[in-house]
Amino acid sequence: MDSRFNPEPTNLVNRLKTFSISPSDLSSGGMMDSKAFAEARQHGWNGHDLDLIMSHYSDDIIFRSRKAIPLVGRGEVQGKQALRSYWAAAIDRQPDLHFKVQDVFEGHGMLVITYLNHRGILAAETLYFDADGKVFRAAACHRAVQD
Repeated sequence: MDSRFNPEPTNLVNRLKTFSISPSDLSSGGMMDSKAFAEARQHGWNGHDLDLIMSHYSDDIIFRSRKAIPLVGRGEVQGKQALRSYWAAAIDRQPDLHFKVQDVFEGHGMLVITYLNHRGILAAETLYFDADGKVFRAAACHRAVQD
């Protein structure tokens, strides 16, 4: 397991308070702090903090996951309010929900974060950032459960 994602709690809290992605980071091809972003997501999800989680998304977010189908009837969720409702329902159904970041891959204006969920299933989430540093498109894939 990658020790980069085991920050000291006080350091993590301080980083979460100041985390942001500047538009110039993305538009100029500069480097965003992908580790801080992954830590913020992990902290938000593990604390079931929807305000923190949703703070990274644009109002017109499009999120795709087959896990959405049972809750919303389709694999695509459109809009920040709809995504918040979907994730609130997912947390309600799984009160033990938590994630452990495994790795982060950087691309141009995008990240892929891999993590293990509370059931030991490996997942990958691809996040695309707009010029304001907000996620406008995202997709989650989960490793198929082996018999």
